[in-house]
Amino acid sequence: IMPLVRLADVLGCSAGMPDGDLLQVVVYTQGERSVGLVVDRILDIAEATVELGAPGRRSGVLGSTVIQKRVTDLLDLPGVVRSAVPDLFAEELV
Repeated sequence: IMPLVRLADVLGCSAGMPDGDLLQVVVYTQGERSVGLVVDRILDIAEATVELGAPGRRSGVLGSTVIQKRVTDLLDLPGVVRSAVPDLFAEELV
């Protein structure tokens, strides 16, 4: 069973609960452990080489850049996961 983390709660964003029983989840894996990040919605999946713009002003955000003509926040996923589930990857750090 994979632990789930509501991304909006960790980032301090206001987000409504998803309709129905379905959740949209992005899986983050480090080593042999995984955690599911529950998101409001997935707009698109893109592969791109990016240059980080201005540093993020919020906890959990590395900065912003433009991907496919959209301003996109780049998340510090290891930091977000550590703040939500501090002990999840603790064994791998030893």
